Amino acid sequence: VHMMFLRALLLLFAFSTTTTSAFCVHQKPCGGRKVFSSLLAASFDEYQINGGETSVAIKDLVMGTGDTVQDGNVLTVAYKGTVLQTSENFGQGTFQFKFGEKKVMQGWNDAVEGMRLGGSRIAKIPPSLAFGDKGQANIPPHADLQVDIELQNVQQGILAEIAMELGLKKDLRTFGIFFFLILFFLAPVLPIS
Repeated sequence: VHMMFLRALLLLFAFSTTTTSAFCVHQKPCGGRKVFSSLLAASFDEYQINGGETSVAIKDLVMGTGDTVQDGNVLTVAYKGTVLQTSENFGQGTFQFKFGEKKVMQGWNDAVEGMRLGGSRIAKIPPSLAFGDKGQANIPPHADLQVDIELQNVQQGILAEIAMELGLKKDLRTFGIFFFLILFFLAPVLPIS
């Protein structure tokens, strides 16, 4: 009986890594809060560098057709960042973060809020939502940033978080199935009290 319970628990755990399928519309309520609540700069084209902007300005290039970003999702994004004052590239590549947590600058969360899987956009981020008066590495203090973003993956669940912490960027379903199979076949030899 314990073995069947353990296998059922492992099955539930392994397949808890799923993508979300909620639908949020720009400027409409989503999950009890307003989408893009802090993103309302005058307009993308009228964004003023060094002008004291207090919100992220976005311009969607491709509207995604997949899952919509929600709090707690583990996101994989490809990006290219530019300091607007100098037009210098401050970084590019792919990285993962958990949406809604404060482990990234607030401008990142604001920039991807409401995006759908497969979408791409350009976001202009004011210093107050980036690195402020401290700067960081090759980003000077008081820098307005522009980030070109492509949302490549939206996942949720404990396995997505574990894989993110371990730096795994592969498909998390593959990771989950592999993890499940290992535990499934080890379950008969694990001591259960």
